[in-house]
Parts: sequence; C-alpha cells; structure tokens
Amino acid sequence: MISCDIVQDLLPLYADGQASEASKQLIHEHIQQCEACATMAKAMCTPMEPESEPEETGCIDILRRQKRRNRNRIILTCVLTVVFCLTVWWLYMEFHFVEEKLVTVSNSQEEILAEVPQLALTQAEKSFAEELMLIPILRDALKNDEMQLLPVDALEPDLSSVLPENAVLIEVSVIHKNVGFTYRLDNQQVIMEYLDANDDGVMDAVSKTIGVADKTGKKVDAVYETRYAILLGWAYYEKIEPQHVWFGFLDML
Repeated sequence: MISCDIVQDLLPLYADGQASEASKQLIHEHIQQCEACATMAKAMCTPMEPESEPEETGCIDILRRQKRRNRNRIILTCVLTVVFCLTVWWLYMEFHFVEEKLVTVSNSQEEILAEVPQLALTQAEKSFAEELMLIPILRDALKNDEMQLLPVDALEPDLSSVLPENAVLIEVSVIHKNVGFTYRLDNQQVIMEYLDANDDGVMDAVSKTIGVADKTGKKVDAVYETRYAILLGWAYYEKIEPQHVWFGFLDML
C-alpha cells in the first residue's frame, strides 16, 4: 500500500487535476482507507468561497454617494450662477437702456371725448383767458420773465370759476408769459395752461391735460390733451399712452 507521505505529496496535483490516471487511482484507493489523507484531500479539492468584503463594498457605496452629491452641487452652482448673471444683466439693461416713451395712440376727438368727456373745454375755462389778466397777482407775475410759483391759497378763490367741484388745487405757476395751474380730481390730475404765444399780453391758446392714473394710483395709465386756439375757435385732441420700451438706446444709433 502506498504511504501517506507519497499521497500527501501528490495531493496538490490531484486537487489541480494534474495527476496521472494511475496516480489518481492510487490516491483514491488510499483515501478510502486513510481518514487523515481523505480529510486533507477534501480540504484541497473543495473550492474556496470568496471572502465577502462588506467593509469594502460599504466604502464604495459611500464614495458613489459622495460623487453624486458633488455632481449635484456642481450642477446647482452652475444653474445659480446663470440665474445670477441673467438677473444682473436684466437689472443693468432695465436701469440703463430701458425707457418709457409717451406715444400718441389717437387724435380722434369723438373717441377721446367718449373716454374722457371732461377733457372738452367749458365756457368758463375759455373765458378765463381774459379774466386772469384782471387778477392782480397774476397780472404782476406776467410782467416778469422768470418762472414763479404763486401761493395756492391766495389764488384758489379767483380760480373757483374754472375749478370743478371737489377739485384740489395743487400748484399755480407763471412761466414767461404763460399761466398754468394744476388740480387733482378723484384719480385724475388736470393741468390748465393759458398761453401767450405772440408775447403781446393777450392769451392766444388754452391747453388742458388730464392724466388718468392706473388702478394702483402709482403711475399714469394714459394722458389726454386738448389744445384750443382762442382766435380760431379750433381744438386739437390727443391721447397719449406710456409704453415700456426695451433697448431704447437703439434709437440713438
């Protein structure tokens, strides 16, 4: 019978399948009778299971999550940077190259008076062109060429004939040879101007401008104006609207 030493020397070849058929037969017969060699042969021939690497797998998962978070941070940073740059650009354009223009949208007397009937000059407003020359404070102011703001309280009684009921007088001014006064009525601001176009001490024209505020009352939604030539008895009507115009600087090119 073959010895254990010889069998144990051949076991590595036997386990790897490199032993000859004769050696395999001898080893097989031996391990049927020798428990020690059989145990050793079994240990060599049983395939070893790969060791699990839970710790290494956990580290890989952590690295993957960290990489994903870093990628998300980079994407978020890029998006915020783009939004910030667009906001800065928009603000720059808004304050430097965006302007509000007054654009004439209608000259139709019928259409305009249908919207703002109070724009039509009353007989009292037309007649006041002659009456204002009889008011001492206005007559004296018209003698000077400088711009003057006159006391509202002192002139309010003299202007009562042309001021509508519940109107609040805001300002009275004399510029060169022209007299103007502004009053507020509800959501409207009205400017009356009496113009001495020929600079001969006689008022030749009357201008009435009504600015209608929007629903918020913070800005003017539309401006209506009528200009009346006293000697010709002819009136011109105009409706003007403010328009928000981007890149207004292009108009200067």
